[in-house]
Amino acid sequence: MKHIRFNLGQNLRAARCGARMFPFGFVLAGVMGLLVLGAIAVAVIVVLTVA
Repeated sequence: MKHIRFNLGQNLRAARCGARMFPFGFVLAGVMGLLVLGAIAVAVIVVLTVA
C-alpha cells in the first residue's frame, strides 16, 4: 500500500506541475483516475465472479 500511495503522490505532483503549463493536465489526471477506478472495479468483479 505504501508503494501505491507513493506513486499516487508522485502522479498528483506531476499533474499539478503539468496543469501549470497545460490547463488540460487536470483533465488528463481526471481521466487517469477514472481509468484506475475502472480497473479496480473490474478486478473486484472478476475476483467475486471467480471466487
